[in-house]
Amino acid sequence: MLMRLLSVREQIQVRRDELRRRKELLELAKEHLHEEVDSEYEMAETIVQDRALYSTLRSRFGPTRTTLLTILSSIYPIELLSPPDLLYTILDVPLPIPLSSSDPAPPLTLPSHKDVNEDAIATSLGYAAQVVQLLAAYLGKALVYPVTCIGSRSLIRDNISAMVGPRMFPLYSKGVDTYRFEYGVFLLNKDIELLMADRDLRALDMRHTLPNLKNLLLTLTDGEGARLRHSPPASGSTTPTAAATEAATKKGRPFLAFSPLTDFLRGRYPSSSRISVKGSPDTSEDAEASEERHSTSSGQTSEPSSEQQSAGLDDRKISDLLTAEGRKPDPAPIANGAEEKVDEETHSPVHATPSLTPVR
Repeated sequence: MLMRLLSVREQIQVRRDELRRRKELLELAKEHLHEEVDSEYEMAETIVQDRALYSTLRSRFGPTRTTLLTILSSIYPIELLSPPDLLYTILDVPLPIPLSSSDPAPPLTLPSHKDVNEDAIATSLGYAAQVVQLLAAYLGKALVYPVTCIGSRSLIRDNISAMVGPRMFPLYSKGVDTYRFEYGVFLLNKDIELLMADRDLRALDMRHTLPNLKNLLLTLTDGEGARLRHSPPASGSTTPTAAATEAATKKGRPFLAFSPLTDFLRGRYPSSSRISVKGSPDTSEDAEASEERHSTSSGQTSEPSSEQQSAGLDDRKISDLLTAEGRKPDPAPIANGAEEKVDEETHSPVHATPSLTPVR
């Protein structure tokens, strides 16, 4: 009976231990649950904020795109030059439409317009290809026939047709087969037509490159635009003026000041401060001529001292070192007894440029 009572007590103790461990586990799980609920609430708030930011950004896409396309249409203006011929220009370069219904490409010359020639056609097609490429980028569309813009030597690629041979086709007529040029123009017009179809626009004639492109630009720029933070500079704002040139010249004076290399050499060789800028010979012939003139002038005046001779040797050493480094020596010092002028902006000495005499 006693043994049975002890075994029952042991079982009760074991169950109590299990219940205690289970209670600890439940408390730990409860804490984890609270943490997960709190993190879920924080994540829900973050998602709400991100959705609001996403909605704000999406609402700005349309006006920003409209502004970019408006800037693009102002950079590459397409204007009507001759209404009877439906002749449009892009950046004042004409691009005619095909004369007959069987012509796949524009004519290379027009008797009534002397400015229409092969170079003008190639240039205008290059401009049109550039506009099409930027349009597709702003609209987030990939061109079916990618364009390689090289100005009047632009190219267009056909990656989907079954053909044998090169897949790059020129948008210029000089030095190429006529059928390749005509097919390249067809591919460019096809890109324009696909961009128009994406905006539910219908081209009356796919071969009318500039009229279709003008119609597409007018449709895309219709609406309220956004004000960009970084607007392009106004026309002529980057043209240098006399005042700007003078300011740039004044700002460039620190370049003539002592550089770290010359400061190091000047500390190592104290006599290097007497090196002149344009008086230092760059070639062996100029060096010999300079030494001859120096010796002649010295012989006429007086015999130099030993200190001056050693200084002259140090000067030539530093000049050779600077010439080997690919740098010009520092400006020449001011004559004895003259007052040294200091630039107010750079606080560096301003030296007069030595006169150069031709070597005969």
